[in-house]
Amino acid sequence: MLKPISFDRFLQAVQRVQARQLTAAPAAAPEQADYLFVKTDSRLLRVSHADIYYIEGGKEYATLITANGNILTLTSLAKLSDSLPTSQFQRVHKSYIVALNKIESVERQRIYLAGAVLPVGDTYRAEFARRLGEA
Repeated sequence: MLKPISFDRFLQAVQRVQARQLTAAPAAAPEQADYLFVKTDSRLLRVSHADIYYIEGGKEYATLITANGNILTLTSLAKLSDSLPTSQFQRVHKSYIVALNKIESVERQRIYLAGAVLPVGDTYRAEFARRLGEA
């Protein structure tokens, strides 16, 4: 559109764009897999979401604590957080992501699961409390 334009002409253009968006086929939501691949040593290892208890992060690596043992991977915690479903996992500290369904108990900003005691960071405390309240 070239300036100057009248409001009526602008309104027509907006209505045409809205009509096209409504008639366009909605994009199918991509299916989220129930696993992820992590690089460990020189291979990619498939890890089921159901097997993960929690993830402990370092600088550029992370350790996945699973039902089948610990897996050290050269992947940052932020990258792993992006690849995990938010409905099942919650970041609770700058160094930890937990599987919500594996939490045994929470006491005074400490999470007990899989024989470990994990802290809840100040930054994540309110969101974690909200998520627990929904459960």
